[in-house]
Amino acid sequence: MVLGTVARRSKKKGKGAVRSAQIRAQGTDYEMFEVGEINGEFAFLRGPLVLEAGEPMTLKLTFGDGTELEVEAEVEAAELGDSPGVKVVFARAIDRQSIQQKLA
Repeated sequence: MVLGTVARRSKKKGKGAVRSAQIRAQGTDYEMFEVGEINGEFAFLRGPLVLEAGEPMTLKLTFGDGTELEVEAEVEAAELGDSPGVKVVFARAIDRQSIQQKLA
């Protein structure tokens, strides 16, 4: 597990805001994460479950306008402490582009 200071806060509102995030890792869905920060390269997801660095996943994002986007991602780092969570990077260029468009 890689630990580091990766938590950042971003409270974007409106249609481009991420309303919820669901992770599918190793065949199991986890709906216990809150998006702390997201951009076209990575997301920091706060929650009680810390996943291993390098672990692949599918991340389903629901935006403020109700649209959903499923992207392939990989855990880059995990953070423990007062606000535990994981930093995930988006694996495919098409996913990074789609997220960037939704957030614009």
